[in-house]
Amino acid sequence: MALPHLSDDFSSVVSLEIKGAGACTSTIYVVSTYFKYNQPINLLVARLERILEALEGRQVLIGGDLNARSPLWFSLANRTCPRGHQVERLIAARNLVVCNRPDQPVTFQSHSGSSNIDVTLTTAGFRYDIIGWKVCRTESSSKHGILAFQIARCKPEAPSASKYNLRDADWAHFRAILQTKLDQVELPLPPEHTTEAVDRKVAALTKVYQDTCEETLKKAKSPGYRGTIWWSARLDSMRLRLSRARRRYQRTRDEEQRAIRRDQMRSWQVKYRRAVLLAKKNSWKQSVKESLTQNPWGVYKLSAGKMKPN
Repeated sequence: MALPHLSDDFSSVVSLEIKGAGACTSTIYVVSTYFKYNQPINLLVARLERILEALEGRQVLIGGDLNARSPLWFSLANRTCPRGHQVERLIAARNLVVCNRPDQPVTFQSHSGSSNIDVTLTTAGFRYDIIGWKVCRTESSSKHGILAFQIARCKPEAPSASKYNLRDADWAHFRAILQTKLDQVELPLPPEHTTEAVDRKVAALTKVYQDTCEETLKKAKSPGYRGTIWWSARLDSMRLRLSRARRRYQRTRDEEQRAIRRDQMRSWQVKYRRAVLLAKKNSWKQSVKESLTQNPWGVYKLSAGKMKPN
């Protein structure tokens, strides 16, 4: 389904429903973008950044003619151009995954030169494997080759180990129910089985175990601790981004790239600390307001040091 509110003259965004075996059915968002060679790269990057912000937390696949060079997508001469530096910063800030592969023909070739300027990216939470990525030049009459790949093998999320109370489980009953359900599943694979057949079998067995757990095991009680009252999902997301930026900086060996990632990490540190201070301040104001309404003596006890703020 097309998403016109996120699309413009140089970018198209659509949503696709992928129906796989078991619980793998999900929605992915595909972004096709063109970074025009004679437009300022900062404006083009900002445009893609706005699309990614609108799709925050979603599974996004990006295909772009970026008109930029970088070793990240195996451009020739193994160097980054000024436009490429801007794209690299976006990739690092958004924790995007480059799907391009080496040992492939160049993605762009003309009488004036050739290079890799067409890039395939996914968000870090993309739960499907990009396999068989390749550049097909013979099938295209354009100066750009066709980027071909397959989206396959949904990667299921790992279940939480604390979801069930395993201490009080009746394992004899669990085994009996499990065996009954397994008897209804045709386990052997055909001699000439395909990847799709294996995926279907794995999904069927996974569902058997999940259904058995739901029927026979009691749910674990969630802890009573409420956590820090001023903490939010936004702060959690910012903390994760700061951690990712720190890890990328620490693992980088190239001095130029290391300097770029150090600046990105410090930028996230400043943003995160400001957001934490603002959240604490707003929480304190709300707490005082509620205390004055419900219990005026609570503010007196707090100011006298007889109680501590959350």
